[in-house]
Amino acid sequence: EYIHAAGTEPVKIDLVPVPNRLEVGTLAIAQIIGLAAAVKFLTDIGMQNVIEHEQKLLEYTVSKLKQMDFIEFVGNPDLNRHLISFNLRGVHAHDAAAMLGQQAICLRAGKHCTQLLHDKLGIVASLRLSFGIYNELEDCHKFLNALPEIYKLFNRKKKDANMQNILDHYHEPENAGV
Repeated sequence: EYIHAAGTEPVKIDLVPVPNRLEVGTLAIAQIIGLAAAVKFLTDIGMQNVIEHEQKLLEYTVSKLKQMDFIEFVGNPDLNRHLISFNLRGVHAHDAAAMLGQQAICLRAGKHCTQLLHDKLGIVASLRLSFGIYNELEDCHKFLNALPEIYKLFNRKKKDANMQNILDHYHEPENAGV
């Protein structure tokens, strides 16, 4: 077949049979190469080593969280293999995630595609912490050391007027300044 463009000579093209003819654009080459590198990386380490590393960090972190009386687990943390869902009593999950994020501690806040479960449990949102091969015990320590300060900030008895106004606005923006 030939393609005719305005002001040019016809160009011969070879079309592949349907359905491949209907694929448009360039393949996601960078992503394909990245996936191959990730598979090689994990294969070189060994998936069993990855699983054991993540499990070690999870077990350590759960054991320390259980010692904090302001932690409310969502579900049984002893049944998890690679993540923990929880809240800090009296602290909205998004507030805690934002404050942890300011310290370069990244975790998820929200309903995590389990809105019905959160509704059934009466939970507005929760925090979800997961581990990867790139995490180390020092990351767990940094995370665990940050939690008491966040809890204290949001639960102290005598908040100054300015901080109270900020917190009121953050939790109920429609009532700000009232």
